[in-house]
Amino acid sequence: MGPVRVALLGILAYILLFCVAPVTVVTPQTLTPYLYIAFCYLGFFCGCIIAQGPRKRGLRSDSSASLELSDEHLMKLHRIVIAAATLGAILKVIDTFFIRHVSLASTAVDRVSEIDSVGPNPVSIVCAVLVPACLLAPFTYLLLKRHNLATRTHSIVAHVLFLIPVLGSIAIGGKRSMALLYIIIYVLYRVYFGRFRLTTGTIIKALAGLIAILAGSTAIFNNRLQEMNLNPLDTVYTSAFAFTLQPQAWISQIMLHDPGLIGNIAFSVLMTCQYYLHGVFEFVYQYQNAPSMHIWGAASFNAYYKFLAVIMNWTRPSELWEAVSVRIGVFTTFFGPVFSDFGWFGVFYMTGMGILAQRLWERSRSGFIGAVPFYIYLVYTIFLFPVGNNVTNAQGLYSISVFALFFWLVASHTRTRRRAIS
Repeated sequence: MGPVRVALLGILAYILLFCVAPVTVVTPQTLTPYLYIAFCYLGFFCGCIIAQGPRKRGLRSDSSASLELSDEHLMKLHRIVIAAATLGAILKVIDTFFIRHVSLASTAVDRVSEIDSVGPNPVSIVCAVLVPACLLAPFTYLLLKRHNLATRTHSIVAHVLFLIPVLGSIAIGGKRSMALLYIIIYVLYRVYFGRFRLTTGTIIKALAGLIAILAGSTAIFNNRLQEMNLNPLDTVYTSAFAFTLQPQAWISQIMLHDPGLIGNIAFSVLMTCQYYLHGVFEFVYQYQNAPSMHIWGAASFNAYYKFLAVIMNWTRPSELWEAVSVRIGVFTTFFGPVFSDFGWFGVFYMTGMGILAQRLWERSRSGFIGAVPFYIYLVYTIFLFPVGNNVTNAQGLYSISVFALFFWLVASHTRTRRRAIS
């Protein structure tokens, strides 16, 4: 599915959920922030149109294109990914338990405080660069499996490495966004390799998985509330998400009078709606109250800026972000950081993203496997434009950098293969 269709489906999903969500917008609304969002989408669509290649018949199938890589090259790619992911996972354990002295016996709130109490260090920096390779581990395993090169050991190692960041995010920080990202990326990998087909059984499994994710997310959130001596009913009125979206009276009455299963379901639905929908209205509030200054890429390219800031003795990116943020720690759609960086020039940034997404889509569609993980990550990002920014959040730029490196590795191996054949 091309990036334009993904973006339109993301808009449609957001509108449909907002129409049925039991929430009420409570912050003042003005037209200009919505015009900014509309022009950003328009810039993105224009980028996709600009990057469209000529319609060609007889595009190579994925299998024929991937066969340009020999079995030896496929295995080498997998080993590189596994080595990087393993080293990243080991460094993550060292940084968490030996440098930051995080204790599993403490509460999630205390563990987050322990993590934040120690700043960046060489181990954490290298770890941040390598851990996203865990996202690639199941992809290269499935690639080996399609070519009958995979063993049970390959499967176990790849999936264990894939789960380490997920379990670490949930068990250490009590955070759900990382787990959701990894699960969706994994499902899209399976879709790409034809492992998931639209059947009755698949739909039932998908619904069961969605319910399980929702239940697990609610359980994690409830556990965090208990550690902070808060109850769910108070949270839906006082959380960061509730600043712009307050519950409708009827659903809060359900939570009040039925604290059992029904009340938990109502809380789960309400919390999910507030989480998913609040970003647009948070962006409106940001646009209305943000200072006139912009930080010109320090948010959207935070990892690269952070590296240059150390070398060039520039202002730290965290200080710049605090200077332009209205409500620190609250995400504001994809367009919030874009506006903080570039103001209305962010439309051109979105055009560039459209060009990148379209080019990756066409390379993926033509059968170039190196573009597939990168494009799949962008599919997740583009669909969630109205929700959050998966370039600046969840160490997204590190993931994108790893996918770009994978693209280059596959391209270099493909060129080597072609020269050997010729």
